[in-house]
Amino acid sequence: MTAAFRSDTVSTILFDADGVLQSIEPGWEHAMTSFLGSRAATDGPAFLYEIFVAERPTMTGRTDFADAMSAVLRRFDVSASADAVLAPSTRIVPDATMIEAVQDLRSAGLQCCLATNQQSRRAAVMRANLGYDQVFDRQFYSCDLGLAKPDPAYFTAIAEVLGTDPASILFVDDNEENVAGARTAGLRADVFARNAGRPMLETILRRQGVL
Repeated sequence: MTAAFRSDTVSTILFDADGVLQSIEPGWEHAMTSFLGSRAATDGPAFLYEIFVAERPTMTGRTDFADAMSAVLRRFDVSASADAVLAPSTRIVPDATMIEAVQDLRSAGLQCCLATNQQSRRAAVMRANLGYDQVFDRQFYSCDLGLAKPDPAYFTAIAEVLGTDPASILFVDDNEENVAGARTAGLRADVFARNAGRPMLETILRRQGVL
C-alpha cells in the first residue's frame, strides 16, 4: 500500500470504529439478553432495541447513558447493574488487517484518525484497552466533541481541530447516513462494507485516487 500512495489527493483519513476497524465478540446479543432469564426469547429483541434507542442521545456526552440504561432495566424488570448488562458490548475485537493498513498509511505520510460515535462509558473502555493511542494520530469520540455523526458539524469540528481542508480528508464508515453527513461538510467519504477488512479499504482507496 505504501509504495502506491498518492499524497497529492488526500492528506487525512478518518476511520469509523465499529464495523470498520473493530467488531464485537460473537454472542454479545445472547449475553445481554440472558439477563432477562426465561423472557429472553420473547423480550430479547425489544430489550436490545430499547438499549440502542436509549444510547443514541448520549453519544454527544450531554446526557448520562447510565441514567438512560437504568430506566430501560426498570421497564424490563432486570435487577442486574447497567455495567453488567453492557459488558458484552465492550468485548471489542480490532481487525488486525485494518490496524496494519492504518500503520502502513501512516508510514507513507498520511494522517490517520479515529472518528467514532461512542457514549462515554464505552469510549473509556476503548481508550484503556485497545491501544489506539499508538495506532492513530488522533482520536475523535463524539462524547468528547459534543457532536455526533451524521451531523455535518461533527466533521467540520474535526477538520477545524486538525487545521485541515475538509476536501483533503477522506472519511470511511459502514453507515451510509454518516457518509452523507461527511460529504455535506465537504469531506471525501466512502461507504465501507461492514467488517470487510483491508481488501475493502484498498478498494475505497483506489476509488478515491489514493492508491
